[in-house]
Amino acid sequence: MAGPGRSASASFELRLGLGLAVLGIVLTLLAGVIAPGDPSTLGPVGRTLEPPSLAHPLGTDTLGRDVLARVLHGGRASLLVGWVSTLLATVLGAAMGLGAGLGPRAVRSGLTAIIDLFLAFPGVYLALLLVAVSRPSLGLLIAVLTVVSWMDVARLVRAEALALRDREFVAAARGLGLTSIQLVVRHVLPNLMPVVLVAGALRIGQIILVESFLSFLGLGPQEPLVTWGSMIAQGRAHLLEAWWLTAFPGLAIAATVLAYNLLADGLRARHWVEGRGEVDERAAA
Repeated sequence: MAGPGRSASASFELRLGLGLAVLGIVLTLLAGVIAPGDPSTLGPVGRTLEPPSLAHPLGTDTLGRDVLARVLHGGRASLLVGWVSTLLATVLGAAMGLGAGLGPRAVRSGLTAIIDLFLAFPGVYLALLLVAVSRPSLGLLIAVLTVVSWMDVARLVRAEALALRDREFVAAARGLGLTSIQLVVRHVLPNLMPVVLVAGALRIGQIILVESFLSFLGLGPQEPLVTWGSMIAQGRAHLLEAWWLTAFPGLAIAATVLAYNLLADGLRARHWVEGRGEVDERAAA
């Protein structure tokens, strides 16, 4: 078990990460209240590239649009992609991993081969390929990031399921006549949930980074939808005279990824995760 110092550190990381994550969600949901107006509407003539001021706390862009409004509304798209893609990837990966770990021999071999096949392709390059052959959109981006993200979860769940398969309580449950579905629902999934939660929290931050990268390349959602990556791409030509165009969306990405990394670290070190043994470091893969 962890000592008092480690428990306090884990609790601090968990609270800080959760607090930052909730703050980010609240700010994006209240974007219309904090910075009213359409973030895609052109600003007044002569108000372009204004530095941060009381009227525009984060300045304006090359078209006179308020950067604060664009950062807050851009967070909606990035968080939506991160959460939905992570949820879908986690559900798909957990199902594949459970089948590869607990299914009949033929099913285990087939699903393991599929997982290994997808893992053989670098995720970023696969995402670039899938996005490049279709018209960029929010739905397509979510689908692509789900496709390139589920394998790590599947591999982790498979390893944990194999470790649980021969445990005494699982053998006892089989002896009581529980079906495979009952065994998974009552005994396997509760033991897997802490590890899956850690992997999911890490995955949100990673997916947001990949989404920002694709949007920066122009392969993400297009205007009028705002994303942090597209904002950085639009501001890179004005790094010297208008640093705020790239600095603030970049800070938003960094703070969001940090929040979910801290949340994952806090969950991994919590006593209810450690109670099942030291969490496998593969949760951070």
